Amino acid sequence: MSSEDIDNTIIKMTAKGHSMREIAVVVDLHYSNVSRRLKKIKQTNLSDRKVGSKSKSGSKSKSSKNASMHVGKQAGSDGEMQAGRQASMQVGLDEAGNRIPTAEIPYGDLPPTYFRSESSLHEWILMYTPYSWDKPYLSEMRDFLSESKRGLLLEPRNHGKTFSVVGLNAKTLLDDLDTCLVVTSGTANQAKIFNAINTIMRSDIVRETYGDILGKPNRSSYSVPFTDAVIRHIQSSHLSDRKDQSELLHSDRKVSLGLDKALRVANRGAKDIIGGHQKLIVLEDIIQTSFVKDESNEALQDWYDSVISFMASHDADSPTKILISGTRKDTKDFYKFILDKPNYKVLHKQALILESGRWANESDLIFNKLSNRKELVGIDSDFFIDNKFSTLDCPNWTVEALITERLFKLQKFSAEMQNNPFISTGLYFKKSWWKETEWKGRSFYPRTFITVDTAYGQSKSADRTAILVGAISDAELIIVDAIIDRLGYDEIVNGIIGLADKWNPKTIWMETNFSAQLYKTALDHKRPNMIVGFKQSKNKMMRIDALQTPFISGRISFTDNLPNKDIVQEEFLSYNRKPSTSTRHDDSLDALSEMWERVQGYMTCGSDNKLKTAYEVLKRGFK
Repeated sequence: MSSEDIDNTIIKMTAKGHSMREIAVVVDLHYSNVSRRLKKIKQTNLSDRKVGSKSKSGSKSKSSKNASMHVGKQAGSDGEMQAGRQASMQVGLDEAGNRIPTAEIPYGDLPPTYFRSESSLHEWILMYTPYSWDKPYLSEMRDFLSESKRGLLLEPRNHGKTFSVVGLNAKTLLDDLDTCLVVTSGTANQAKIFNAINTIMRSDIVRETYGDILGKPNRSSYSVPFTDAVIRHIQSSHLSDRKDQSELLHSDRKVSLGLDKALRVANRGAKDIIGGHQKLIVLEDIIQTSFVKDESNEALQDWYDSVISFMASHDADSPTKILISGTRKDTKDFYKFILDKPNYKVLHKQALILESGRWANESDLIFNKLSNRKELVGIDSDFFIDNKFSTLDCPNWTVEALITERLFKLQKFSAEMQNNPFISTGLYFKKSWWKETEWKGRSFYPRTFITVDTAYGQSKSADRTAILVGAISDAELIIVDAIIDRLGYDEIVNGIIGLADKWNPKTIWMETNFSAQLYKTALDHKRPNMIVGFKQSKNKMMRIDALQTPFISGRISFTDNLPNKDIVQEEFLSYNRKPSTSTRHDDSLDALSEMWERVQGYMTCGSDNKLKTAYEVLKRGFK
């Protein structure tokens, strides 16, 4: 590359916002030298403007035509790369040396430059695509996609997954000259993703930087090849790197570029993709809705094993990347199948996290009272004083919108926004067993008890403290109040005292482990002789399992205005007889099991003044 060509390249790429390091790669100089040359160019331009430079422009236009002819004859040589770069810079000039808008130059007329960006995927997307969201979670997500050989990305709905996958494929085609396969669900999504990638490849900024590298697209098969010049360049550059050229015939996928398409977007379940040698395979949102039958999930799993996994090369030098992105739909979906595979890295993001306080219920909503219809206005601002949330800061979702979505569509929200699905009918406990009773005022519940299941810690992975208030009504236990949150020591003590002052319980039960003993000592000063410690005789799962019988018989219920009712119900429906995780908890169930085990001796049944235990009444029914 001549000194004049280097100067032209520096000017053009600087105008487009490229960094000194990226320009240095193209012109083959140290970036500090690029900066010095740019200063000299600016000084020279001041004098050039005085004398004019039309004659120079005319000679450049002439050289650009020669360079374009030179590209096809010397594919793969150093001259091709230099000529391609020069041609891409100069081909857009008319006979008078004036610049022709890139959009007016037919696609295919700009020679490839074989430029390679050093930017991260996130930076590259911001620079070369119309996707302008600059958010930390997107940067993390895109680093994950770039670095993973086998990766499962579980991202909330409408948070930028598809934008990232489109950008990844475009960058792979342009920077690596590698073939890509995207698998999606449905013809509409095929067209959407194929057109989005092609739009980037044909944008002015990409063409001016990389040239034209794709051939004629086939919109019936949603595929497009590399140009002949690019194929010759890749094959010849790999031949020059190999002593034994016969290796290419067997192991190097690059030699198959003449047959393989640069890009193909296929439909879920396609089998005609077998035989391809794609370097990058992305399964993008291949599940749009839950499958009705288990057989459909099994068929999709078989397709993955027999087609996608079969296509992957395991060459140490050039392994195939397989990336899967989506949102969960149910507990047995395809993503659960992938989660069980040990070779997949997983990035799991949730749209909304309760940092402190409680989730909203309908009493926190504001409705428009002026219209005949009941229209939701939003959430009362007072709710956010004591209740704190964190989000991914996605432009599509406000905190208020996410909280409202969760309130009205809990199951769908848990799956698609939190990637933590549960079965709406329940796993171990069935939804039909969940019983609610109408709130009748505090005076209606004279005999109350409190159970505390402590879990000191406020980190996002910590268990939650559950403090339940239960009331006895004949042979039924009614949960009337609840605190369920990640709490510090003082918050736990104050929470127990607050509920005790509010309900004046007969007893407060608390397990006598080491941490609970600290709370008991502090509470005895406030409520002497009311704190009763106990030691567990069964493990947690056995205690929770034992709640099945009272739930079936309707002897445990919840008031319809119970604080944190949605948390209790979510734990109720998602309980699967396995240890809790950072995304699936059972703290309220554990506290409830402790209360149920100890409250039965206080239960009575019958309308007369003679108090009989529920056990005696039930036993009499079996005679």
